[in-house]
Amino acid sequence: MICKRKFCFFAAGLAALLAVGCSKENVSADCIDESPFMLEISVPESATKVTQIPEESKVNSLQIYVFRENGALEAYGNASSNSLKLECLPGKKTVVALANAPEIKNVLIKDSIDVKISDLQDNSLGSFVMYGS
Repeated sequence: MICKRKFCFFAAGLAALLAVGCSKENVSADCIDESPFMLEISVPESATKVTQIPEESKVNSLQIYVFRENGALEAYGNASSNSLKLECLPGKKTVVALANAPEIKNVLIKDSIDVKISDLQDNSLGSFVMYGS
């Protein structure tokens, strides 16, 4: 009799837990915020390269390219410092950063920047060219 009562109590508790389970809800596209946001990129100078020449790790110029998931350019900016702010829209992005490189123009898709080459002659004391994606 006591076992039967414990079983009924356990079964009732289990039924209550199962009844309160999770349910999948579809989020309306109207609820997704498509507002632009500011993307701030900052390259710490001390983390760029270990060297005995301090000027070689200094970021003198910075170019940032933000590409959409389909490879189209969404935002571009350049600065003569180690930080930059760009306005972007929400979504999956690929960010490409170039430091101390000559300005690369006419980039409209991600593939076009991948084929651009920075010559070793662009490197100089105090201006080591760096690339990251």
